Amino acid sequence: MRKDMHAFLAIWSDIAADLAGEWYRWHTDEHMPERVGIPGFLAGRRYERIDGGPGRDVPEDRRLQHCYMMYEGEKLTTFNSDAYIERLNHPTEWTREVAPAFQNFARGACQLKFSAGDGYGGVMLLLRFDEGTGAASDDMSAATLESLDHFVSTLPGLSGITAAHFGFSRAEITDIETNEKQARAGTGEARFDSVMMIEACDAAQLAGHATAILANLKSIGLPAENARYGFYDLSYLLTKRTTEVPNRH
Repeated sequence: MRKDMHAFLAIWSDIAADLAGEWYRWHTDEHMPERVGIPGFLAGRRYERIDGGPGRDVPEDRRLQHCYMMYEGEKLTTFNSDAYIERLNHPTEWTREVAPAFQNFARGACQLKFSAGDGYGGVMLLLRFDEGTGAASDDMSAATLESLDHFVSTLPGLSGITAAHFGFSRAEITDIETNEKQARAGTGEARFDSVMMIEACDAAQLAGHATAILANLKSIGLPAENARYGFYDLSYLLTKRTTEVPNRH
């Protein structure tokens, strides 16, 4: 994670099988470079849910979508800036063509509240608290927030864990009707209250910590039993370009 990141845009989606090949080409070759090129966007990441190994133990009714995409931002208002809204209102032809691939879509700009650790882990344990689960910023007492801050700070000390981040969704930032949102009208756009990301080097090591992590979250006042969660592999990472000329091989 970039040290100058103070907010992030979190996006989940399943991808229609018949459009998956084209969607992945579009997302890698056009969409992520376009987004990371917007002022205030620092980096973009795409993750794929791990369905084998530790993923087999996630109950079906608590399983997150297949793809997780996030963009690191300098500040929360990066995600309703004029430059970003301009792109959302002028989607490319390729964007319009692949829009029907999105299924079970969820999206929200988040204020980064707590963060610890350095670098990017190749795998992630992702927990999402959907609306009404009692994990919005207004639902938490000062004592719960203090305990959560301490807990996040201890996670990179566990074997294999590189970093941990917790953010609160700010629906007012992304509740804007745009042409790109209309192109995804077939799937809607679900909301959530907060999200926790725990990055690690190895999926098995991370899975070994998962039960204790969920128990600790519950003990400090978060409704961990209501969280949707999953284990994810990092599929693609793109940081802010240092040159306007892309690499060509």
